[in-house]
Parts: sequence; structure tokens; C-alpha cells
Amino acid sequence: MKTINEQDKQNMLEQILAKNERYIFKTWATVSIKARDLAMLRDISATDIGPATRVSNCYAYIGGTKESLNFIILDPIISTKIRNTLSIPLSKIDKAMVKRSLIIGKVSIELAIADSKIDIDLSDKSVGTDLLNQMEEIDKMIKYLDNK
Repeated sequence: MKTINEQDKQNMLEQILAKNERYIFKTWATVSIKARDLAMLRDISATDIGPATRVSNCYAYIGGTKESLNFIILDPIISTKIRNTLSIPLSKIDKAMVKRSLIIGKVSIELAIADSKIDIDLSDKSVGTDLLNQMEEIDKMIKYLDNK
């Protein structure tokens, strides 16, 4: 069974990269979004595919550019299949609350976007995968969201 992996992360995030943009960071996480929040986020997203149903602890690849925060949300059963994509303009993110866990390498981020929120759980451990430089990418993401 194929799991999340570096090649899929790179390829899938490139699919929703806007022209003349480049990624500042690329990471993986688990993401949770309520159905009503996903419906609202779809209205402001530059890209969108997938159902407007609750996303609960789904694996996701996340990439940040100067203009947007891009999400590839993976199918919870087949991790090589895209369930949803979102490209949220940075100007629409009202607040990012970063919480470091007592467990080393665990970070939670809550994004506030209008009346919606996205919960992101990051870990530097990815047992059974070939994902590269996760802790460095988490640090880049925290710095990226630092002024929100």
C-alpha cells in the first residue's frame, strides 16, 4: 500500500501553483475543516475541487507562496488520490495561532479566515514514508505565518 510520499507532495502541489509563483515551503499535515467552513473557503479559494463535506484529520500537502496558502487534501482511504484542493489568498487569513506541543516535533496551527477556521496538525515524524526535511519545512511554515 502506497502512503504519503515526497514525489506525490511535489507533484500535487505543483498542480495548483499559480503562474510565476514558487513555494517558500512544502510540508504535510493532518487537516480538519467543518463542512460549513469548507463551503465558505471554497468561495475565496483560487482553486477548488472535491466535495464540500467535513474534512476530519485528513492527510494534506501544504505549500505557501508569497500570495497564497495552498492545500492538497488527500482522500482518507486512498492517500494518493486528491479529495480537495484549496488556494487561500494570504490577504484573507485573519490570524494564525501556533501552538507547540510538549511532545517534541508536534505543532498545531489554527487559521482564522473570516468566520471560518482550518485546524492543522504537523509532526516531524512520518513513519513509513520518504518525506524529506519535515522539521525544517514546519519551521518555515511557522515563520511564514508569523505576522498573521
